[in-house]
Amino acid sequence: MTFAVSSLWRPTSLILLGLFLRCVIDDSLSVTSSDSTTSLSFDEGESLTLTCQASTNTIQHVHLSLIWYLRKDGAQDAIPIISLDRDFTLTPGQGFEQRYKEEAISLDKLGEAEYRLKIAELALSDQGQIYCQAQEWIQDPDRSWYMIAQKNAEEITLTVKAKVVTDTSALGVNISAPLELQEGQELLLPCSINAQNLARRFFSLAWLWEGVELARIGPTGILTVKQEYSDREKDGELRATRTGNGKYLLRLKPVRTTHGGNYICRGWPEERGEDGNFKQGPAQDSQPQNVKISPTGWLKCILSE
Repeated sequence: MTFAVSSLWRPTSLILLGLFLRCVIDDSLSVTSSDSTTSLSFDEGESLTLTCQASTNTIQHVHLSLIWYLRKDGAQDAIPIISLDRDFTLTPGQGFEQRYKEEAISLDKLGEAEYRLKIAELALSDQGQIYCQAQEWIQDPDRSWYMIAQKNAEEITLTVKAKVVTDTSALGVNISAPLELQEGQELLLPCSINAQNLARRFFSLAWLWEGVELARIGPTGILTVKQEYSDREKDGELRATRTGNGKYLLRLKPVRTTHGGNYICRGWPEERGEDGNFKQGPAQDSQPQNVKISPTGWLKCILSE
């Protein structure tokens, strides 16, 4: 005798099947955090790396998915940061999509059981309880998926401290130059910029002679020479380079008596916007350096006396 199963009973049958699978398959899912501490503290903008171990010993053919969660301070429910589905699909959580797109958040599987979360730059909104959750899935012959186990690792308290804003407007610009040269010699004009967080910021620097700009080096290190001096730059008589963080050098050779006068360096910070363009900050000049260029014959006369 055979019986037909009404479609009205199918949802109940699926529920019973799920319960049956939970009973007949050993619960062997194991989830642990690889970090020994239960609390971490970082400054805003620092990077975070956490690892989680998730494995199962069942003889059944099961798939694992893993999710990193964040329960923000004052929130009742945790929100997913990023998840690796049972079919190895990565999905960023709501509110983390842009950071995932910018590769500021990643989830990597290392080996058989280790999962690594990386956040490139922590934000104040990342503060809270963070943990990983593993889920164990099995597929029915009709290709339906059933979750048979779910476990959380121990929560880690993440504290993100606000970045201390310091006065970065103070800018020092210095120039060094010989007091006197002979016509035909090489004039070296090293300049330097002194500021806080020098290596992490952008600056431009220009050399001026008697108030007229000769050349400048932009925030990305590109040299720009004024039109009236472009021929000298093409002939190799004028060269300017950035020699290090906040250090610049201008070379003029050969110099003529008409090149004597006051030289200064002018520096200013550059702020890069989200569109990649730079916004110029307030400029600061060095103290002027007066350089005298002596005629060749006059210098010989002086030396012979």
